[in-house]
Amino acid sequence: MISSSEELLAPPEVAVDNATPTLVAVDGLSWHYIVTVDTASPEGMLSARVTAQDLAENPADTVFNDFLIVDATPPSVVSLQANPSLARPGDQVTLNLTVSEPITDPPQIWVGPWPASYVQPGKADTTFSYQFTVPESSTAGGVPITVEMADDAGNTAQATITGILEFGAPLPLPGYRYLLGILLMLALGLLIRKPRGVRL
Repeated sequence: MISSSEELLAPPEVAVDNATPTLVAVDGLSWHYIVTVDTASPEGMLSARVTAQDLAENPADTVFNDFLIVDATPPSVVSLQANPSLARPGDQVTLNLTVSEPITDPPQIWVGPWPASYVQPGKADTTFSYQFTVPESSTAGGVPITVEMADDAGNTAQATITGILEFGAPLPLPGYRYLLGILLMLALGLLIRKPRGVRL
């Protein structure tokens, strides 16, 4: 949006490096433009030049530096840690994710086919924490973790990380023979009699 302190002879002319501005609306002394960035535009800051004339035909020529950032690089995973790295059904796992650039919306994390729950970012907006409870239906072995994310420019990315989390088998319940042994010991204990007194 471009605003003027007084009425102009015509809408301001806007020139942007590697982009095409298009006037879409006028609201009093404000002009609204849509800027279409060229596909071949390099990444980085873009500058704009605005020229206009007031009703007395006094010219104005203003340059706005670094008014738009071109970002075509998707975010990436810098690090992902699981604590603990070996978890059994029912255990809770904390996942700490760090990404390469600030992200407003928290990434989505999937542990195998199960989603992890977002907790809170650790610092700024590049570090995020998640929690996940290993389901009873899980099978023992390594499990892949998938991260889906998008940066503020709309660049999307998906990454699958392996080797940082392993599901363990459920802890074994007491076996039949073990239970039978306990019952047998109890039965033998019931059969033990107090020693008889000695007669003189």
